Amino acid sequence: MYDLIVVGGGPAGATCARRAALGGLDVLLLDRSVYPRQKPCGGALSPRVSQTLDFDIAPVVDRDIRAIGIHTPSGRGFAVARRGLTVNMVTRSRFDHYLLHMAEDAGVEVVQDAQVVGIERTRDAMRVLCLGDSHRSHILIGADGVNSIVARATGIRHSWPSDRVGLCISADVPMDPSEIQRITMIPEEGNEPAMHIYFGATSWGYAWCFPKRNNISIGVGCRMDRLTDLRREWTRFIGRLEADAGVEISLPRTNVHRVPLGPPRWKLVTPRTMLVGDAAGLASPITGEGIFYGVSSGLLAADTAVETVKTRSLKLILTYEQKIWNLLKPEFDVLRFVAEKLYGSKRTLETVCNVAAADQIVRDLIVDLVIGAKPPQSVKNRLLKQMLIHHPLQAIKIGLG
Repeated sequence: MYDLIVVGGGPAGATCARRAALGGLDVLLLDRSVYPRQKPCGGALSPRVSQTLDFDIAPVVDRDIRAIGIHTPSGRGFAVARRGLTVNMVTRSRFDHYLLHMAEDAGVEVVQDAQVVGIERTRDAMRVLCLGDSHRSHILIGADGVNSIVARATGIRHSWPSDRVGLCISADVPMDPSEIQRITMIPEEGNEPAMHIYFGATSWGYAWCFPKRNNISIGVGCRMDRLTDLRREWTRFIGRLEADAGVEISLPRTNVHRVPLGPPRWKLVTPRTMLVGDAAGLASPITGEGIFYGVSSGLLAADTAVETVKTRSLKLILTYEQKIWNLLKPEFDVLRFVAEKLYGSKRTLETVCNVAAADQIVRDLIVDLVIGAKPPQSVKNRLLKQMLIHHPLQAIKIGLG
């Protein structure tokens, strides 16, 4: 019997398994895919990801992005670039495979192509049922994404409220590096490729165009309860890109996928089970970005598992939920507040973008929130102060007054 079984080998699961193995646990990681596997994702890493990991991710970074193009609902655009601003662009198939290798190097037993079909709790263990096999452990961690079977099978969560999950359509478009540079660079910020965010491309969400090494990641996402016709908005966005860049975009494959937009409630455990990452709903309500939160929760769950096994006290698992609450709930409260204000209407979005275009401090603070460069609580306080003092009329229009 294992000390710990982790279901799901993405960033949350691989990081969690590695940390637990380094802490002395006998760890099994199960994943239904065979790596490297395709994973729909924009691939823009918050700067806090590399700050949180204790190893170098440079070998799998496609590009370091230092400029961001912000596009308003009316079609205006402005650039954000400042010293110290860096967003790591990764291709998830390479990035996730690298993290899985790091887990294996730490002593984690990894079983790929393992389809989990059920979970059973016995008196002294958790039993994970796979097609053709089963495994037992003292502790189970669900890192199996937004459609988590661990969450459902253990009764932690059976479904998502429509206001806590988003629907995305995305594609990775192969392209010559010179063409990537041509269509994504912002001339006034130099000749390097930039990431582009299109606010107002959908009713509650945004579209994106992110440059990678040999492709661009494009997509559009909307909160589920505000969906109208995402396929039509996707087609319209592709047309806009083609017109703006003077290029014909050939889509080899289109992905439709869900992303969490914050926990529906802060129940993340049963007596022998913890949820991490997307399975726990830990992704930004503004952008749907969840890798930083996946890594952070994975490390915290691993430390809790190590302490639980060493002390033989299952009560410690319950402390994981409280630790996540203390660490992340204030952050998610801020992100949800900002998302509600920002996406309330296209008029509000336009107002915010216009202020940001004219005020560098507001511009930098909004970008910090969008890319997750800094803890949102401090950013929100500075942003409110700047808006109320220097842009009181616009602040009232947005609902900040």
